[in-house]
Amino acid sequence: MKPTLAATCLLFIAAASTAQTATERAMPVPSAASIAATKVLTAGVVQRIDPAAGTVTLRHEAVTNRKMAAATTTFAVADRNLLAEVHAGERVRFHVEIVNGAPTLTYLRHHR
Repeated sequence: MKPTLAATCLLFIAAASTAQTATERAMPVPSAASIAATKVLTAGVVQRIDPAAGTVTLRHEAVTNRKMAAATTTFAVADRNLLAEVHAGERVRFHVEIVNGAPTLTYLRHHR
């Protein structure tokens, strides 16, 4: 008896889904230290935090990995929990990536 095309497709999708899940489980979650060691970090000072909007305004140096000049910029954050770790007036280090077409902070930590 020949399997139907639909049955073959379902088996293929199920196998691919299981393989992806196993791969995702095997991938370690990077620590803040490893992110800092592998990402281009930029220095800045927190000007304003808006937890409701999920944004932070930074006066910052040039962002070399995004070719942004030194300025004061309001950035979205990839994870709103990042906002709880900093306060207005603090010096910070941060990393910017383009997420959904907008510059977004993926790393934000207090810096002495």
